[in-house]
This record gives sequence, C-alpha cells and structure tokens, in this order.
Amino acid sequence: MTRINLLLVSGVAAVLSAQLLLPSQQAFALFSNDKHLQAGKGYLDEQAYSLALQELTIAVKADPGNVIAHCMKATALAGLNQDDAAMQEFIEALKLDNKNVEVHRELGLFYVRRGSWEEAAQQFRDVLDANSEDLMAHGNLGLCYMQVHQYKSALEHFQLVARRDPINIEAHFNLGTVYELNEQYEDAALEFRRTIELNPRHFMAYVGLGKCLLHQGDPKSVIALQKRAIDMFPKNYWSYLVLGAAYEQLGDTEKSEAAYRTAIKINPKDPGCRMVLDRMLKKNVAAKTGVNF
Repeated sequence: MTRINLLLVSGVAAVLSAQLLLPSQQAFALFSNDKHLQAGKGYLDEQAYSLALQELTIAVKADPGNVIAHCMKATALAGLNQDDAAMQEFIEALKLDNKNVEVHRELGLFYVRRGSWEEAAQQFRDVLDANSEDLMAHGNLGLCYMQVHQYKSALEHFQLVARRDPINIEAHFNLGTVYELNEQYEDAALEFRRTIELNPRHFMAYVGLGKCLLHQGDPKSVIALQKRAIDMFPKNYWSYLVLGAAYEQLGDTEKSEAAYRTAIKINPKDPGCRMVLDRMLKKNVAAKTGVNF
C-alpha cells in the first residue's frame, strides 16, 4: 500500500473541528438589562468586535464589578487580536469571581485560539468541576487532549458527548479523527460515515474517510468520495491531496501528479502539498533509474 504523509491533514482537521465546536458567544445567557451590555453581546454574536468593544468598555466603566461585562470585553479584545489586553480583562473577571463558569469557558476558548492547549484544558476542567454535564466543555477538553496527543483521554470525552447527544456532528467527527490518529481505521471510518450521514456537506469527514479507505486498500472508493467532496467545495485542497494519494496507490502517476499540483495551486503556502508531490516525483525517478534520493 502506498504510504503518504497526510498527518498534516489530520492536524488541519483537528484545528477545523476546534473552530466548529466553539460557538463562543452563546455562553452569555444571563446578564443585566444594561443597554451597552446587551448591545455589546449583539455585536459579539455578529463578530463585529470593534463595535462590541466600544459598548463593553462603556459597560465596564459604568459597572466595574460586573463579571460578565469584563469577560465579554475580553472576548471582544481577543477578537481584535489584542491578547494582552484581553488577558487583563479575564484576570479582572476572575478577581471578581474566580468560580464563574462562563469566565473559565471563555478563557479556555481564548487559550484554544492561541494554541495554548494545556492552559485551555485547565479552564475546561474548571467548567466541568462546576457542571460535569456540560457537553461543550467535554468536547473542548477532548480537543485539547487530542492536540497534545493524549488520545485515550480525548476519546473518553468525545464518546461521552456522542452518547449523550447522538446527533452531535462534531463529536462523531472528532471521534473519527482520534481513531484515525490512533491508527484504528475501521472505527474511524464508521465515525466519519456517521458524520456524513448527519451532515452530507461536512467535507473534512470525506477527507478523513478517504484516508481511512486508503489504509484499507480501497483507492477506487476514495476517488469517488473525494470527487464528491470537490464538487461541493472546489477549493478544498485536502481532498486533492487524498485524491492524489489514491491515484498513486493505483499506480496512475499522471493523475496523481495532477491532483497534487492542483492542491499546490489552491494553497501554495502549505508545505505539505509540495512535500507529497516532491516525494512522489523522487519515487518515480528512483523506480526508473534505480537511484534513491
């Protein structure tokens, strides 16, 4: 079977799934009737961070003891990539109430966006200490464990979410991703298929399922899957990488090279695209000349 370094796709999938699982602003269900706070939340929901910051700065100034106002202001600052200022607001919120679940949740999401997985995990554990039934926290904690390669712990949290919410699309996708990273390709394929059943336009599930089928030696099914995904999302370069690997497994170097070159054309900044093409070309030259590079 053709072995190809597609772990970069898994990494991207993990990041993408993290983004899909983090509907940040829904946390703030309870807050005062202050018009600036309400306006700030509305702007946060729309990701209009500059406008949100204006309103929330007024809200904090009017009521410095309002924990949620500080937390929402921190979220607005983070949305504007003002991380140091955002952290100061989170610190102020925790000084006012270090047990506040929503502050820990939003701080956890802040750390996720920065790629600070250990710090994020601690915040989500704090959320679960207050409410062990919080499925969003379980899912986010699973993502953190997955990013630091603690796959067993990640699996436990994703399985819990999937049991309690069987139609949770991202729980099944993340389960598939963990199984794939752990080289449990049959289990992974089942979860990716379930993801596609729940959301036929989840193109990264097609990518994940394609990689599993490659490992199971079924390149023809991979080609059909990736063409379907590409029809839905023509700029989906991950599918072109998997498509190239499937053609390579079939020995069709011309179509394989074309697929890899399309991936490079779509995303020239990803070194993984160039890497798989260079590896294939070197292998072809070695097969023709007997010279290994």
